[in-house]
Amino acid sequence: MNPFALVLLLIMLAVVLPFYFANARRGKEIQSAFDLQKRILDKFGSNSELLAYLESDAGKRLAEMPGVGPRHVYLRVLTALQAGIILVAAGSTIIFARRFIENSTDQHRMAFIGALGLGLGIGCLVSAGVTYGIAKAWRLLQEDPPRQRVPG
Repeated sequence: MNPFALVLLLIMLAVVLPFYFANARRGKEIQSAFDLQKRILDKFGSNSELLAYLESDAGKRLAEMPGVGPRHVYLRVLTALQAGIILVAAGSTIIFARRFIENSTDQHRMAFIGALGLGLGIGCLVSAGVTYGIAKAWRLLQEDPPRQRVPG
């Protein structure tokens, strides 16, 4: 395999893997929040104690679903948009750059890698659009996007 094609493949992996690991981290955070909610709810001896707690400010915060809400929907859409734009650009660049390779076998390999990146990028862009459309239809979004800085 041409070293240039190998470098381009490694660059594509370097772009995709951080999104995978960030998604896995978010999943672990949500799971730990659910586990905490379950342990807290198991501490209550009666329904009246639980109801009184859930009506308090702390209880209302506990009852909120972690990982759900406008902020998280915007983050999901933005992440998919970022991945899509980067993958489309990388795939297109690889497809364009294959013209400068003399070996026809390497040209075919680069065309495959470029088409894979392009297809994944388009898929991410479509996913972002569908996610935004569904979130808007389900009224999960606020009128204005959140202006606060989102850690992450």
